[in-house]
Amino acid sequence: MSASESKPLVKAATEPTTDAEARLKRLSKEFDDIKKSLAQLKQISRPDPAMALVRARKILEYVASDLFRRHIPEPRGTRPLENVIDRLMKDGVIDLHIKAYMDQVRGLGNAAVHGETSREFSEADVIRALDALLAVLDWYFKKEQIGDLAHLDSEVSASESSIMQYRTQVYHARQVRDKTRRRRHVGGIISVTVLAIVLFALDAWAGIGPPWPPALQAFILSLLTMLGGWFAIDRGVQSDLVPRRIPRWLIICLTASLIMYAIMMALFTIPAPSWPNLESRGLWLQEPIAKHLDNSPGVTIEDLLAGAEYNPNAIWVPWTVGLVRGILLLLWLLLATGFAALVDCFWWQFQENRYDSSLPA
Repeated sequence: MSASESKPLVKAATEPTTDAEARLKRLSKEFDDIKKSLAQLKQISRPDPAMALVRARKILEYVASDLFRRHIPEPRGTRPLENVIDRLMKDGVIDLHIKAYMDQVRGLGNAAVHGETSREFSEADVIRALDALLAVLDWYFKKEQIGDLAHLDSEVSASESSIMQYRTQVYHARQVRDKTRRRRHVGGIISVTVLAIVLFALDAWAGIGPPWPPALQAFILSLLTMLGGWFAIDRGVQSDLVPRRIPRWLIICLTASLIMYAIMMALFTIPAPSWPNLESRGLWLQEPIAKHLDNSPGVTIEDLLAGAEYNPNAIWVPWTVGLVRGILLLLWLLLATGFAALVDCFWWQFQENRYDSSLPA
């Protein structure tokens, strides 16, 4: 449907409704959220089409979640909307025809969420999304055999005065969202930087960091990887690829990395002369060193390492020393990145809990 062929969503009371809307004149009181969202969608279709598309996606999210709850014998968990729709299709809850409508609403909603400005969208885009959404809702109500239906026309109509009022609310909400977004980004970067400094202090003063490279170089590498992890999680949350709540897989990976790092530090490091510095062991001794230890029962590896001026390459096979150093550094960077991602998830959750949910979406 072209923009010239589309009709405005905001209609006078005497204007006839479309066939799809006529089928939706009755709506169960059980679905007040859908009624409210449909009304807001029509209110903002002209002043803010991008937000109207986001509202359509939220209605679809409600429908998909309810279908999942009714027909899939397991909790939805943190599945994104796309995966929920795919699972409903796989289990035969929806057919390809309904999935196509759902994908259209979801795609336009995602584009609106991640678009730079609402000017990229028009009322014609909202009409396309609404047509697809109404088809999904009509099928949904019939499939679930929802009864006790009431008229919906008056509840989802939008007057010019309500549009002007909502335009003001949208402007205020946009300012709040921009401020929240800046605070989220700046706060996330500051939190990650402070965490990197704390890890640097633990490395330099408590010897908890990797034995190689020196603490300052390890700090720079850690900070870069932590910022990368923060950026990836931040983008993943915004694009719904990563759940806003703390992901279980992140905690599991972080715990596994911590255990492996502790084991490696216990088995493959040896104290250096100046505490808290450590040196890396190798995987096996050089042949002359091994023979010397066999022939000198009172001599220890620590004695030989001190005699070699604490150069592990003189005691163990050099490439095995490098391998141990690399593994320890990699585990340390994984730990640092995991902590950064975890902090960012907590920061997202903190910001969302403080956000005013009554503002226009």
